Amino acid sequence: MSKERTYPGITSKKLNIIREALGKSGNTVSGDGPWQIEGQFGIILGARWNEDAEELVLTINAKPAFVPAAAVWQRLDSLFEALEKA
Repeated sequence: MSKERTYPGITSKKLNIIREALGKSGNTVSGDGPWQIEGQFGIILGARWNEDAEELVLTINAKPAFVPAAAVWQRLDSLFEALEKA
């Protein structure tokens, strides 16, 4: 499973919604682009946003061995799917 994933169609408005949703779900988002996202169980993600391409690239920088990367991506994918429906 890849340590990096690109999410297309991320406008500045969607980026702000994503950052807010991540914070509300107990994650700490720091930085001003690129960002670091610190989540539960020691999961740390890196985030880079390309404004011109409207792409957000997330990278799994750290996670415990008992948390599969697929589980991290599944949780993030559900966040992005909910965003698309909003």
